[in-house]
Amino acid sequence: MVSTQKWWSLALLFIVVNQGRGQATDVDVRLSAPSWVARGGSATLRCLHQVPPQLLYKVEFLSSGSKLLQYVRERVPPYTNYTFHGGKLNMSLVTENSITIDNLDPTASGLYWCEVSLETPIFTAASPPHQLTVVYSQKHPPIITFGKPDVVVGGLLRANCTSAPAAPPPRLTWYIDNEKVPEESIRYFSYRVSSSTRNKGGSGYRHRKHQHRYIAPEFNYTAKYWALVSETTTHAPANMTKQSKCTLKDGHNEDAAKIRERPRELAPPPISLWVSIAELRTPAHGRLQLTCTSTIPDEVGPGERFADVKKQTVTGAIKSLKALNLLCFYKKSILGV
Repeated sequence: MVSTQKWWSLALLFIVVNQGRGQATDVDVRLSAPSWVARGGSATLRCLHQVPPQLLYKVEFLSSGSKLLQYVRERVPPYTNYTFHGGKLNMSLVTENSITIDNLDPTASGLYWCEVSLETPIFTAASPPHQLTVVYSQKHPPIITFGKPDVVVGGLLRANCTSAPAAPPPRLTWYIDNEKVPEESIRYFSYRVSSSTRNKGGSGYRHRKHQHRYIAPEFNYTAKYWALVSETTTHAPANMTKQSKCTLKDGHNEDAAKIRERPRELAPPPISLWVSIAELRTPAHGRLQLTCTSTIPDEVGPGERFADVKKQTVTGAIKSLKALNLLCFYKKSILGV
């Protein structure tokens, strides 16, 4: 009789242990957290899992730089917080499955995850890492500048869009008469930019100047749009905005020659997008509307709350190439050329 009771006890223990093992190996751990947070803002991180309270032993929140908080069920007090650079852990809002970090700064950007541990059986499961980026927001809309306010149909429009200082660098997008310039129609020209550094003065977080080296693409002059992109914060070179006053015949070759030059003595242009338009249709109202949007992040995903979007729009009068040629011919006739 005793041996029978002992056998049933061992069988029951075997069933309980295996049930615990099954629950442990099936643990699904995920971290719920925002992807983008403005500098000075707060972020709440939640460790989501289905571990029963009687099996849960420990929960830890970690980042790529350090451990943030540890919860141990049977310890008094149950919470242990660790030194964290880049924000302040709000202990009044801490639970065994969530933490809130206040006053975030860009040094807090990185990967975050949580780990859940069981006591019986001994088992630890970690969530996939989640990227959180703290953004130094734009303080003003982008600035659009171009050499001449009048646009010539069949000629070239050279426009420059400069965003406010920001980190990470904003994405710049052009719209012509409310129509987005398609990516497949744009040729990009980039500067080599060194790794970003932080400047805690009034100018905010910026990128270092590059070493004045160009990455020159093969230009396709039949494309409707060309674009030049750079990510620095200094003023644009003066010689890149020059254009012939009368004739546009050699404009392509002159611009291409200037683009291929290496301006060793000049500073690089600002965070900007240069677009040259080879073909334009004259709208009925005779004016062209040019819009530039500056966005962080590049795209806002489903359920994402943060989006730093700034926009600027300018308009210019459109003239026909025929009228411009007549004006040039008239000037040449007066000068006796």
